[in-house]
Amino acid sequence: MTPGMLTSAILLTLLWPVLLGSLLLYRPTLRLARRLLPLALVPALLLALLPLAGGRVELPGVLLDSALLLDGDRQHLLLLLGLLLSLAAATAPVSYEAHGRRRAFELLLLLFIGALLLLVLAADAVLLFSAGTLAGYALYGMLVCHPDAAGHPGTRVLVVMLVLADLVIFELLLMLAQLDVGMGFGALREAWPEESSRGTLLSLMLLGFGVKAGMVGVHYWLAPVWLHAGSALHLLLIAFVFSAGLLPWWLLLPADGINWPAAAAVLSPLALVLGLYAAVAGVLQSRRAAAPAYLIMVLGALWLAVVTLLLGQPALMARLGPLLPLLGAQSALALALFVLLPGAFGISNLLLVLLLVQRAAGESADVTGVLAAVALLFAGVLWRWQVAAQS
Repeated sequence: MTPGMLTSAILLTLLWPVLLGSLLLYRPTLRLARRLLPLALVPALLLALLPLAGGRVELPGVLLDSALLLDGDRQHLLLLLGLLLSLAAATAPVSYEAHGRRRAFELLLLLFIGALLLLVLAADAVLLFSAGTLAGYALYGMLVCHPDAAGHPGTRVLVVMLVLADLVIFELLLMLAQLDVGMGFGALREAWPEESSRGTLLSLMLLGFGVKAGMVGVHYWLAPVWLHAGSALHLLLIAFVFSAGLLPWWLLLPADGINWPAAAAVLSPLALVLGLYAAVAGVLQSRRAAAPAYLIMVLGALWLAVVTLLLGQPALMARLGPLLPLLGAQSALALALFVLLPGAFGISNLLLVLLLVQRAAGESADVTGVLAAVALLFAGVLWRWQVAAQS
């Protein structure tokens, strides 16, 4: 494929949801657009499956001359995210027909899909921030399309937390801009600040992206939203948590790791405490339908534990770093399968992810091993609850 054709394919992947949204706006093309809606991710899946060498698309004049990037890792992310969002696009809109808000939901869904695709393909921090912000408010819009969730406190907490998270991430962008190397991920990963500024930078990342990942401590929106969103939005919540909350860590962490054992000594027990708390709180939930949200929190703590390993032992970055995006995306897909198919198939997918994490981390993974076991045991408890509810 020539560079020109690759550029066209990348742009088509992003513009296809926009075209479908335009068709939804006009009554003569409304029925056609709804038939095509389940195919909103087809260009993204084709882009992920084709044997491409990768490439870069410059966007002069757009968000401080941003760019799009496609490589092998991003193709894997597009494939897993495309499968997850395809399931949601095929099933979610129909449930809003009775409330008279189906068209608004479909438009917001296409906006959400486009934002997540843009987030995966972003080549710089400004585009990452813009896409994550757009996806967050599109998610909130889809939530309030349902009358049962529109006035629920969980949705109000979500929008407040999103505003706070975006303010924190914007401050993070200002700090990164002070490095004076541009806003591209390659340059930023090579130019991390000295240890005196790392604490502030990591704190902003932990708080800003932690909100969107639903990590314990800033998780107050996740369980209420999960409980009242209904099954139609569960897959979209999982996709948002992974794309806007976990993926930015991989994009911003230095390629050769950070030798910072002092931070690892603090974050390692913190990740363990957060994971154990989430598991215990999930088991003690009076409303068991919200328990899967706590499994998301356990997996978020596991992700933090893996990041902590890279802080304490940067030599692991060569082995573990390339696996981070794939493990995160596979975790999201495994969790979605567990929610959709709460049986041996869902458990086996989650077990595969946890074994991959443990194997990649090797002998250094004391905390990750404990959290992986906790996540699997908690998933087993949820499975038993679901089986009992069906019998």
